[in-house]
Amino acid sequence: MTREQLREMDAFLAEKVMGWKRATIATMEKYVLVPPGVPIGGNSLFIPVPEDMPPHENVMGTHYKSFCPTTDAADMLTLIESARELGWWLRIENCGRYHARVRHLPTQEVRNAVGESMPLAVSKAIARAFGWKGEA
Repeated sequence: MTREQLREMDAFLAEKVMGWKRATIATMEKYVLVPPGVPIGGNSLFIPVPEDMPPHENVMGTHYKSFCPTTDAADMLTLIESARELGWWLRIENCGRYHARVRHLPTQEVRNAVGESMPLAVSKAIARAFGWKGEA
């Protein structure tokens, strides 16, 4: 997957699983994802696509942080916890490549994915579970 495809999946996961909302910052001409409970224009906005910006940047008094569960293990764990709160459970195996399987306990619905890294495999499986139609 390309970097752009990974960032789109990150944004999809932030919206569908984490419950974040899209907003825009006119001065940067970028969209951002805002976690629930954080007012737009507050001190904490999250950007999933910081292509030309370091992960932490202070712009006009606002602190931005990336959310990249497809590549970052800490963000992957946050994603797993959010999915679990929504009834999805995860199993991971490493057989040369990572195999991730998520199961929705109430419905027994299952989604599988394979990736070169654990964060990628887990993110793909959870994205599929929440309706991801992009490349995975």
